[in-house]
Amino acid sequence: MVQLISPEDHATVIAAESEQTGAKRFQAEYRMTRKDGKVVWVSDTAVVVRGATGIPVMGRIIVDITERKQLEIQLHDRSDGSWDARGRVAARLQQSADDHQK
Repeated sequence: MVQLISPEDHATVIAAESEQTGAKRFQAEYRMTRKDGKVVWVSDTAVVVRGATGIPVMGRIIVDITERKQLEIQLHDRSDGSWDARGRVAARLQQSADDHQK
């Protein structure tokens, strides 16, 4: 899976993995290349639990958050001081988050 992670985000994933060791929980957001070549942002959350035989097992959920990240970048990049524009982007960001929770 490492080969699918954007090189710019390797340090982010390595840092999250090193923190996971003690907490038995992993969480990171990073870019990844899909099979079709498209680069997407993902939220990767994993937890290590004891399996039925006592052997540690990792449960992992990876969610495509590309739309949310694009909206965050738009909001961050706004430099015209327009609160109205920022408000519209923030509202779209909240709507996107609400849609993903349904």
